[in-house]
Amino acid sequence: MFFSLSTPEYNTFQSNTTKVRANLCTGVVEILDKHQDLIGNMDLNLLEIETNFENKIEKMVFLIQEAILLVSTKGLDKTDERIGTRVYLYAKKAVELTGSLSLEENIKQMEQKKNEVEKEEQRLADPANANIFSSIRCRLGLVQDELAFYEKLVEIIKQRKS
Repeated sequence: MFFSLSTPEYNTFQSNTTKVRANLCTGVVEILDKHQDLIGNMDLNLLEIETNFENKIEKMVFLIQEAILLVSTKGLDKTDERIGTRVYLYAKKAVELTGSLSLEENIKQMEQKKNEVEKEEQRLADPANANIFSSIRCRLGLVQDELAFYEKLVEIIKQRKS
């Protein structure tokens, strides 16, 4: 089975994937070879990938922010029998959860995002910015999403270290 994860900053693929477990907005799905075609959404949830590399099972776990998951058994060429199951994930942001993730660095990022949210909320409350309220609200929404991602990431890192 083939797996691909793409974000604006990060791309990875695995050709020897044995299982993908995704926490979609509608529930959990485990994707094995010959899985039916599927489209799903993910937001601030975990993705687990199992691969078989040199007869050794390896697991990778990612925290995913806003993503679309696609599972295809045919690919673009419907006549090609060699395709097999393909899993594609297109995400806004993804972080692989490894032991080397720095709690301090991610807390620092979270605090920076909190400060940005406060700054945007102050700009929104200022009547002098009445003509640009919609752009401030858009920016505030983006920063709040980033803050929620870092809060979840810090929570997960703390759980894994305890």
